[in-house]
Amino acid sequence: MRRRGWIVALAACAACAPPAADESGGGVPDMAAEAPESQENDAEVAAVVAAVETVLHAINTADSDLARSVVLSDARVTAVRESGWRSIAGEDFAAGIGDPEQGYVERMWDPRVQVLQNVATVWAPYDFYLKGEFSHCGVDAFQLVLVDGAWKVQSLLYNTLQPPECEVHPEGPPG
Repeated sequence: MRRRGWIVALAACAACAPPAADESGGGVPDMAAEAPESQENDAEVAAVVAAVETVLHAINTADSDLARSVVLSDARVTAVRESGWRSIAGEDFAAGIGDPEQGYVERMWDPRVQVLQNVATVWAPYDFYLKGEFSHCGVDAFQLVLVDGAWKVQSLLYNTLQPPECEVHPEGPPG
């Protein structure tokens, strides 16, 4: 299976926002108000980012087994393009990155991470290269769940754009 640029943008939508807590204390807590600024939270954020970086390392090294170690087999990986969108299972995604001849290089930077107990989100710009040539860029939106003490990707949504609609890595092309 060929991979055609698998990493994703999540459109912000007011309807997707969690409901605010009501006056009786019910509802969903405000993550900004409730999230402690602690070493424990820093460790969770680092663990979430490490899981996402593992996915990127798997892409860059054509390592399907490494991808399977962090992407749930029933996860959804969805690419959004001008021509529409395509979604596949996590297992198909992992299998699709396993061909070293494809020469994939994907890099993210400036990840924005939110963690609340056993759910996490990572939103980060990325750029993507095929055999050393720039292909596209966009935003990756990862949703992760804590499974047996390890962060696993349950969803990856990304868009594929061209500059100036997106940025390339601040360090320039990969070395």
